[in-house]
Amino acid sequence: PKLLALKARGIAVVGVAYKDEPVATRAFLDELGDPYSMVLVDHEGRAGLDQGISGVPETFAVDAMGRITAKQSGPLLNDA
Repeated sequence: PKLLALKARGIAVVGVAYKDEPVATRAFLDELGDPYSMVLVDHEGRAGLDQGISGVPETFAVDAMGRITAKQSGPLLNDA
């Protein structure tokens, strides 16, 4: 829901299908909603390792210059 809210505000959200099959990724997004302006594929998981992921899900905030400015490990939970 938080990613869908960002999309609704006009913020570009890019997803990475990490070690997933494109058909499974599409089915997941069709079921739960697709907040992404594009979805990249990291089938082997190599790009994720290059970016320093420690597990999934992880969310990175990236500025206009491509610098990672924040990282959230684990799901983005709604505030209580």
